[in-house]
Amino acid sequence: IILFWWMGDAYIQDLCEDIDPPNVWGLVCVTAWNPEFVNPELVFRNEYEAFCQYLRDVVLDFDEYCYIYPYDALHVTVQTLLPFTRGNKLVKEKEARIDLANEWKDALTQVTEDLKLKRDALSVKQVELRGTAGLFVFKDNETLENLRDLIQKARDSAESHQRLLSVPFKLMKENIRPTITHSTFIRFKSVPLNAEEIIQNVNSAIQRYKEKSACPLFSEDVKLDKLTFCEETIPYMHRVPGGTSPKVLWEFPLTE
Repeated sequence: IILFWWMGDAYIQDLCEDIDPPNVWGLVCVTAWNPEFVNPELVFRNEYEAFCQYLRDVVLDFDEYCYIYPYDALHVTVQTLLPFTRGNKLVKEKEARIDLANEWKDALTQVTEDLKLKRDALSVKQVELRGTAGLFVFKDNETLENLRDLIQKARDSAESHQRLLSVPFKLMKENIRPTITHSTFIRFKSVPLNAEEIIQNVNSAIQRYKEKSACPLFSEDVKLDKLTFCEETIPYMHRVPGGTSPKVLWEFPLTE
C-alpha cells in the first residue's frame, strides 16, 4: 500500500450513521459494478466480505476512522459526467436534470450505434491508500480507454451542435476522465492522531492476508462487459433499500 496523504471525507459521515443519506445529484458512467466475479457460489462477494472483516478484526481502531464500502457499492468509474459534489449547485431544477441526462444519453447512443467492442477483463495491479480513499488499482486496459474515448467523442459531438441542445453545453464540459483505473473500497471518516500507526497496521494486515490466502481479490480478473450510465443521488454509488439510486439511464453491452 502506498500512502500519499490522509484526509477525512465529509460525505462519509452521514453514510456511517443510521440516518437519511446526503442528498446529492450527479451523472456517471461505470463498469464492473458489483465486480463481475458474480457466480452461483458468490466467490467475490464472500472473499471481499471476509477481507473487510479481517481488517476490522486485526487493525486497532479501524472502524473508528475507516469506512468500508458495502459490496453493492463497488464499481469502476469510466468517466464522471457531472460530479455529484457539484450537481445540486449547477443543475437545481428537475426538468433541467432530465434534459441534461437525455442529452448525454442521446450523444452516447449516437457514438455507439452499430459499434461493437469485445468483452475484456481488468487485472488488479496493487492496493493503494490515496488521499481520501483506499483503492484497488487495476492495470491499464485498452478496452476501458476505448470506452473513455467514446465518451469524449460523445461530448465533442454535442459541442458541434450545441445550439440544438436543451441545456447549456457548459454543463457537458463538467466531465472528468480518471487518470487511473480503480475501485474504491475504503474512505476515511476522520484523521486520527496516530494515523501513521494505523497506516502501518493496515499495510501489515493486507500483506499478511495476501500471503495467507489465495484470495481472488488480488489475483483474479474483474469482467468488463458493459458500460452503464447512471444518475447518482447518494454519494459513491451507494444504495438504500427501497431507494432508486443509482438509477440506470442507459447501457452499452460489450460483445463476446
